Amino acid sequence: MIPKIKQLLKHPNNKVYVAVGIAVMVAITSLFGYTAYAYDKKTIKLVKNGVEISVDTTSDTVAELLDEQGIKVDKHHDEIKPGLKTELDKNMTVVWDKAYHVTIEANDHAEPVWTTEATVGDLLDKQGIKVGSHDVVEPGLDQKIDRNMTIKIERGIQVTLSNGGEVKTVWTTPMTVAEFLKAEHLSVDADDKLGPKDLSTRLTNGDKVNVIRVEIKKEQKLEPLDFKVVKRYDDTMPKGTSKVIQAGREGQVKKTYEVTFENGKEVKRRMIQTDVQQEPTDKIIAVGTKNVQQMSYHRSGKVLYMKSTAYTANCGGCRGITSTGFNLKSHPDAKIIAVDPKVIPLGTRVYVEGYGNAIAADTGGSIHGNRIDIFFPTQSQAVRWGLRTVKVTILD
Repeated sequence: MIPKIKQLLKHPNNKVYVAVGIAVMVAITSLFGYTAYAYDKKTIKLVKNGVEISVDTTSDTVAELLDEQGIKVDKHHDEIKPGLKTELDKNMTVVWDKAYHVTIEANDHAEPVWTTEATVGDLLDKQGIKVGSHDVVEPGLDQKIDRNMTIKIERGIQVTLSNGGEVKTVWTTPMTVAEFLKAEHLSVDADDKLGPKDLSTRLTNGDKVNVIRVEIKKEQKLEPLDFKVVKRYDDTMPKGTSKVIQAGREGQVKKTYEVTFENGKEVKRRMIQTDVQQEPTDKIIAVGTKNVQQMSYHRSGKVLYMKSTAYTANCGGCRGITSTGFNLKSHPDAKIIAVDPKVIPLGTRVYVEGYGNAIAADTGGSIHGNRIDIFFPTQSQAVRWGLRTVKVTILD
């Protein structure tokens, strides 16, 4: 057939023959070219960053294939299987994973790495970095890796929180006291106490945050107001004797207190105001100043013969206060007799046979008429006196 075509081409005047010959030659050449292409063509499975496609190529090596596909390869960091110089074969699988530059920040330390892993979690596993259940990773573990990504790992810490006396352990991440309180939805009032005091203090594992709830209240109480004891000296009464002229009476005052509570317990009480509701009444006592010891005693007065008994202030239930207000317990050496005021007036100086000079300064329920009761400092002295008739001389 070829020779016949050549013969046609030898007759230039035959234009039809020439055109047909040229067309036939072009077809033959194309046929041979296609046959050669079809012979060299290979079908390759190309996996790009986890996505698989089928590629028909005449490239001889993996490097030529990737270049043909417009893939720019980082020879130092990208992962390519098989290697770039590997010759292609039919039905071969070529895997190309692009490497990304990523920074991992953990424990205040930044570490730059190159990775071809798909997600943050895969990268941390590849790097041997374990993430605890209380750790916080940003972006999340399922986030896809991207170029120039920064992965922050905040390790969980335990903080003891005491809020108003209620204590619990909280898992959190390193943060300031202010951030921690916000995360726990806690507010601190102006009167409350906080430890640590500085809100910018950064918490670490094992720290304690103590919130003391302070409450200040006002309380009012009615309290007795003590009366005053006023002494009025009386030179007509024997020294050492006294008499209540006016009984004292307590008043009443309303006191306002400022009370401070910490975690519900009172820790401080301060009186801030007083308001007298009722004034007290003074107790007025007449106190004798007449010096009995300086009196000139004599036995030239009226003489009475009287039955006498004895008593003491030192006994169970004894008050020790005479009817004239004289305190026998405070003056055990005093010479006092109890009389019937109709026979011997109170305050009269007397001389009692066997007893000595004395003052009629007391009365008694059983002392009537011509009878007296003589004071002794002890029970035994009173018993020894017993019951006897004595001579009583009135000195006044």
